[in-house]
Amino acid sequence: MEKEFSTLEELGSEVKNRPCYIKIWCSIKYPILRFFDFRDKINRIKWFYWRGKRGFADCDTWDIASYLTSIMPSMLKEFKKNCHGYPGWGDASTPEKWDIIIDKIIGGFEAGQRVANDEYFEITNSDILTREPTREEVLSWGEASKVDEKIFNDNMKIFIRWFFHLWD
Repeated sequence: MEKEFSTLEELGSEVKNRPCYIKIWCSIKYPILRFFDFRDKINRIKWFYWRGKRGFADCDTWDIASYLTSIMPSMLKEFKKNCHGYPGWGDASTPEKWDIIIDKIIGGFEAGQRVANDEYFEITNSDILTREPTREEVLSWGEASKVDEKIFNDNMKIFIRWFFHLWD
């Protein structure tokens, strides 16, 4: 029967108190298992093929929000870097104004990525896996998530407005 831990500290002390031969075995075993995980390698090859054939892989549909928010910022940055034109009317009447619009859209997708991946605890506390978070920290993560959701929603309105002008 496996031992259950009620806190991360208990688990950490259990891992630290392992005999040396188990630590050495684990440091050898897991990299070897990852290297010889042929099922994962076959899946990655299939996903590569499907992305080339239909534009997305089955694994991309597991969390579409996370997938789209991970690819859109780099795609838009590349678009901005290689852009030769701009709409020429309204808020995008000059190249500089068009760059500002694209930056806002990029910022929206980056905020959406933070929300989709729930990155707040990693950003605010590098030692969070070694201790219990305080109530204030957890509340601050929720507030940061709400701020990013608002940024995402506001900038997606801009994205929707200029969606059919994102071509060059």
